[in-house]
Amino acid sequence: MITRDSSLAFFVNQLDAFDTKIHEPLAAVTWSRDVKLRSGISLGNQSTSFVRGNFAHAGQQSAQGAHFIGSAKNTSLTAVGVDGTQVVLPMQLWGAEIRYTSVELERSQLIGQNLDDMQTRALQLSYNLDVDRMVYVGGAGQGGLINSTDVTVASALGATWSAGTADTILQNVNDLIKAAWAASAYAVCPNVLLLPPAQYALIVAKKAGTDGAGGSVLNFLQNNSISLQVNGVPLDIRPCKHLTGAGDSGKDRMVAYNDSELYVRYPLAPIVRQTPYYQGITFAAPYVAALGAVEFVYPETAIYQDGL
Repeated sequence: MITRDSSLAFFVNQLDAFDTKIHEPLAAVTWSRDVKLRSGISLGNQSTSFVRGNFAHAGQQSAQGAHFIGSAKNTSLTAVGVDGTQVVLPMQLWGAEIRYTSVELERSQLIGQNLDDMQTRALQLSYNLDVDRMVYVGGAGQGGLINSTDVTVASALGATWSAGTADTILQNVNDLIKAAWAASAYAVCPNVLLLPPAQYALIVAKKAGTDGAGGSVLNFLQNNSISLQVNGVPLDIRPCKHLTGAGDSGKDRMVAYNDSELYVRYPLAPIVRQTPYYQGITFAAPYVAALGAVEFVYPETAIYQDGL
């Protein structure tokens, strides 16, 4: 049975036990969990940018390149060099509106349904789903958190986790974390591991030992990862639906990264309601937002791996 019109009115027979509650579509968005927002972004911005800097200093009077001057009277000193590359990413305007006639509003009130509230919630869900997709997989020619061309893709695993032991899975995770840690000159160690839901469920259910005394593989990874020893907190392992089939050749992918806004962030001008307007008997309220592209300020602090 479908609605008689957009006021959510139905034809109901006298013997029907009608539940007046509207059961909304099921949906999950996790973008706010996995990435920090860049501050200072407004609807007026057409793009965002930042500068990746490089420092240089030529060595002298030392085989190791140390900057000794040799004598207090030495006036020949090397200068430090500074270079920078500007990274510019686009901002996309997002827009939608709620719209209904005065007749539809009157009918919805007669049957006890808040039409304005329902349309607002539908619009908010649509917005969050769009932001979720932009954060993880990108759009408009830009990558996202799980498929950026700036981030290194490690060699694919030789065997899937379903056939592996707790020790082999831990080795896979630690090797991946260690690779990103080394790429950052051991300055930043990943503290987050994103997994496809199937692999996340696997390590939750799989026992770390034959007797199960060691708990789940999830706990085993958290308590024995390099991340715990370097960062002082357990590795934060999170499921992410977008990782299923996200790798090369449709393979499942995992992502290790540090979620501090110093290393990766997302520019977003949150949704704002604009001035409502009337056109005849129709009421409309527009909403706009501005969605950017994920900024990997330090892409070497993140790494991907396929073949889970």
